[in-house]
Amino acid sequence: MEAQALGVNDSATIIMRYTPNLYAKLRTEQVIVIKNADSTAIKDGVPDKNNPNVYELWGGVDNVLEKNQFMEFRVRRYEGK
Repeated sequence: MEAQALGVNDSATIIMRYTPNLYAKLRTEQVIVIKNADSTAIKDGVPDKNNPNVYELWGGVDNVLEKNQFMEFRVRRYEGK
């Protein structure tokens, strides 16, 4: 409900194995997440905002229990700029 109140209609929570380089990128850079490695998600070097498999980081990334085993983050559908 909180997400919908902020205008986010499509979001997901991702929990994955901790990867130090990816964790650092998620903390410091704008990140686009492409579901199912969809090869049509990028057009002319820009994420396609009409592609349903393109998401962007929404919020921060968490090193679960600071154990360097799993990381968790939320994404929302990419709407472009």
